[in-house]
Amino acid sequence: MARPPYVDSDYWSLLGGRVPEPRPPSTNISAIRESTNAATKAASDALPFPDGMITTVSTATSADGSKFNITRFVPLQVQQSTEAAPHRAVIYAFGGGLVAGSVAISYNMIANYAEQTATQVFAPDYRLAPEHPYPAAFDDVYATVTWLQAHAAEFDVDPARLVAFGQSAGGNLVAAAALAARDKGLCPPLAALVLRYPMLDDRTRMDAENPRFPFLTWSPSSSEAVWQAYLNGTAGTQQDGAASAVIPYTAAPGRADDLHGLPPTHLGVGGLDLFRDETTSFAARLASQDVKVQSNIYPGVPHGFDGSPAFSLRFELWNNEAKFIQEF
Repeated sequence: MARPPYVDSDYWSLLGGRVPEPRPPSTNISAIRESTNAATKAASDALPFPDGMITTVSTATSADGSKFNITRFVPLQVQQSTEAAPHRAVIYAFGGGLVAGSVAISYNMIANYAEQTATQVFAPDYRLAPEHPYPAAFDDVYATVTWLQAHAAEFDVDPARLVAFGQSAGGNLVAAAALAARDKGLCPPLAALVLRYPMLDDRTRMDAENPRFPFLTWSPSSSEAVWQAYLNGTAGTQQDGAASAVIPYTAAPGRADDLHGLPPTHLGVGGLDLFRDETTSFAARLASQDVKVQSNIYPGVPHGFDGSPAFSLRFELWNNEAKFIQEF
């Protein structure tokens, strides 16, 4: 069988040179959590823990009084830096569809991100749905921003040089935090935003007849199920502008009409990712509303492609993000 032109050659080889067989819809949250955790842990554990990396754990308080942990990753480059303190820092929100994941599961992945960007990273263990629906995870990530600004001097961090990074569901949370920071007049504001194949819009769907459909690694059925878990069953209930009354843009940032005032933003997404169109739409709307944007589509690769060494494009993604972050 010939490789379809819209499928990356690395992906086609990984698939054994054939179109994947259709899989039954996946809507069971426990099953989605288990499979997502297993895949993320395998991808993270495949990366070596960087030499000299130091980690510590702090506790912060969310808007409802709940306590959660924030893990700090300090790479050797920062420890040996001759740059006068205070330094840049990244707030890292892990992926997992809002129902799965943890700092522990993504531990080596986060540590490698700190090394790749030569930046200390602060990763919150935000709460997960359905046990803790919106706004719990959003509140935890936003509380991480304000906590780090308040404690910046303790960690040699410049509160004006905070970059918020989110992977998949984490991209939802840091985009929402950036919108809230703008609305609340956070001072100093976030320096930048990095969204890696972000999960932004509960209304995203894809018809099974779409030629890209068999190549998805994150399915529309799973996406709809986790959105329903996060939004207490209200996901996708309205398609028009009045939807914000039901689903606020801090829950689904893809619903935000006004993106003015957001910080410079980097976005990256695979061409065979369910979230491709919502990501490119968000990027276009940012640019049209005077936000500095860098956006990349990595052709022919699926959601989470950077988690597999089979994909050479993952190095391009990582390098593009690191270069962007090092501008701040």
